[in-house]
Amino acid sequence: MIHTPIVAIQGGLGNQLFQWFYAHGIPNTPEFALYAKYPEGPSTNVKREFGLAALIANCTHCRGLYEETARPTKVNLIPQILDHLWGTALLSRPLQSLGYFQGDVQRNANANGSRPKRPIYVNGYFQKWQYAKNHQRWIHSELLPVLRTLHSELSKRFDLSQPYTVIHVRRGDYRADQNPLAWIGCLADEYFIQWAKEHPSNRFVLLTEHQSEVEDLVSAIQPALVLDNASTTPWETLAIMSSATTFLGSNSSLSWWGAWTASINGASTFLPSKWDVMGRFNPADFLFPECTPCTPVWESFPNSIE
Repeated sequence: MIHTPIVAIQGGLGNQLFQWFYAHGIPNTPEFALYAKYPEGPSTNVKREFGLAALIANCTHCRGLYEETARPTKVNLIPQILDHLWGTALLSRPLQSLGYFQGDVQRNANANGSRPKRPIYVNGYFQKWQYAKNHQRWIHSELLPVLRTLHSELSKRFDLSQPYTVIHVRRGDYRADQNPLAWIGCLADEYFIQWAKEHPSNRFVLLTEHQSEVEDLVSAIQPALVLDNASTTPWETLAIMSSATTFLGSNSSLSWWGAWTASINGASTFLPSKWDVMGRFNPADFLFPECTPCTPVWESFPNSIE
């Protein structure tokens, strides 16, 4: 198993999907194993869980799942050792020559080194639409069937058989982060309200983490349905997005997958033209050709940042 590349899986479902399909394109090998980095450390504001079990069941490339905290038979020490050694600057180049690759989505991150020809361990977020486009065959065979099955079940629960427009609002953990060096930024109500005025619909479906955080937005848009984490799982949220006829997303990796899969299904999709308020992320990594960029309107910085 040492010669099978190991790919770290971390973050929420949207991040995990980017990592999953990046794994499908690792050069010089048809197989990969996963290293689930859960539970996440104390710096995270929202508890995340490994969410790719449904994809593993239908994948012929995945050859193993290691967990950071698990029974000894499921532990692989290679990722833990390499992650620890990576913290020493002098070791970064030797580690890369051995087959360790750490990628990052930020423009100037020092983790973006050269990719080894035969990687041993891959750790990063890999949020680029090109990775998804390059592996559409696996998206069609592994991801879309799961979403179609879920949507069929959800249609009965929430009456989603008729055409609907989805608005996805991402705020909860973004608002909680008070670190000015890491703050991504929350899209203000005006961003969603103005778009809804320009794209009227008889059936708006508003998806968010916590309904209590979007009460003013609900009053302004009057959606037919509001769903949050108390009523849907991340997979169900993605399934609802994927079958929308029109979709407005946030600066969220789950939003991105909602836009991408909805676009594949023929929807008109819209994403913010800037991915974070500080400009650390390259919007071109997220704005795939079929989506329409929308000018973002940002909430004010948290008080500790102003």
